[in-house]
Amino acid sequence: MAISGGADPVKPPTERIVLLGATGEPAFAVDDKGCIIAWNKAIERLLGHPAGEVLGKGCAEVIHGTDVFGNLYCCDNCPVSQALRRNEPVNSFEMDVRNSSGSAVRVAVTTLVLK
Repeated sequence: MAISGGADPVKPPTERIVLLGATGEPAFAVDDKGCIIAWNKAIERLLGHPAGEVLGKGCAEVIHGTDVFGNLYCCDNCPVSQALRRNEPVNSFEMDVRNSSGSAVRVAVTTLVLK
């Protein structure tokens, strides 16, 4: 996941699309409001949501993330987004997300701030 300050929630700058598309790892980016601005093919395969279905939607609406203890991550008060806004580092962690059929999928999360 990447947090970005992009102005247009559906059309991120080209370099961000290239960066996410160039990796075989599932990846997506959200803007500073938590709206999905980029979604690569690998995450489409993992979660079953085509990019056109999720771009512009809130991360919380699509990902439904919880950590291994059941704490909400993809929510209005996302602890990852809060830490990044305070310029604090976020250690990698695992969380469960929901795929398009509603089943839980365990993923490893690493954050990167794109400016």
